[in-house]
Amino acid sequence: MTKALLPLLLLLCAGVASCSTSKIHRTPGVPASIEPEQVPAAIESAERALADGRSQEALDWMRAASDLRQLPTAQRERVQSLLERSADAFIAELGQEDRDPDVLADVLDLGLPRQLAVTGAIRAAEMYVARGEYVEAKELIVEVDKQYPTHHLRPEAGRLLVEAGLRLSEDDSGWWIFNSRDDAYSTLEYCAIQYPGVVGGDLVLRRLAEMYEEDEKWADAIDRHEELVQSYPRSPLVPFSLARIPHLRLASIERPEYDRNALVQARAELSEWLETFPGQEAEPEVRADLAEAARRLAKSDLGIARFYRTVDVPYGQAWHARRALAEAEAAGDESAAARARGLLDDVPEEARP
Repeated sequence: MTKALLPLLLLLCAGVASCSTSKIHRTPGVPASIEPEQVPAAIESAERALADGRSQEALDWMRAASDLRQLPTAQRERVQSLLERSADAFIAELGQEDRDPDVLADVLDLGLPRQLAVTGAIRAAEMYVARGEYVEAKELIVEVDKQYPTHHLRPEAGRLLVEAGLRLSEDDSGWWIFNSRDDAYSTLEYCAIQYPGVVGGDLVLRRLAEMYEEDEKWADAIDRHEELVQSYPRSPLVPFSLARIPHLRLASIERPEYDRNALVQARAELSEWLETFPGQEAEPEVRADLAEAARRLAKSDLGIARFYRTVDVPYGQAWHARRALAEAEAAGDESAAARARGLLDDVPEEARP
């Protein structure tokens, strides 16, 4: 390495270090570590600071004291009690609406007891959401989950993820690499995977399905609707999802002659929907999809019947022409029905199944 490069590398390293430095700076005059014989004085200093409203100073004294491992039981209990009281006060102070959530988020790295660290971080995530900083909220919750996978505020974290993901999915302001839609996908998918059963999770799955449908990712859209039905069977969104699943199957089929099984499945799902949810709002669309499925099935059978006519297999021609006729009539497609009758009439009576 040349001497000319060394100052530049040192400058870059300093820049990286400064970016990762916590925004919570130790109180001036409070040491990072103390000796066991200094604990009584540290306790007195912390109590005075807490009484005077200097919660961080009190917390810094008790963080230093709590690092010691060989304290008498009574003294350790007093240190722990003061640590928790000062941390509570410090988090409450940083969690006020006019404060910067970036600062409160750093309590996660102070080495506080689990419950206090999580409480502060989730409060910071709530502040991010209130300010419209949804990506920051999601990233902080992900970090909390990494450090404390079974933390006590998972319901609250899930609620924040639901709101952040849905808000991001409504934002079209993304540009270049800062793509709001990608952020929405990431947040909604994280919520769906890591917080199954969360309140509002059905809204998350429906929005994901809508987004995948908009992007013509049919299989992913179907998966999210199916997950909604399985995970939230009592959700009022279930009828919509059950109607949308066969609709998306139809949308995904490019050539009916090669996708007959999917058409048959969609037709069965649509027929079951009409029996289960008569009179619901989506009924006109379901009936239209059912007719479309029958029309495509008729088209498939017509193609196969014509093939059998070409290769001179009367039995196959008649069998598929008859099925095409039934499907065309179910679809109300008189043109297809007429073609099916023509193919059927071409077959001698004795050759028909």
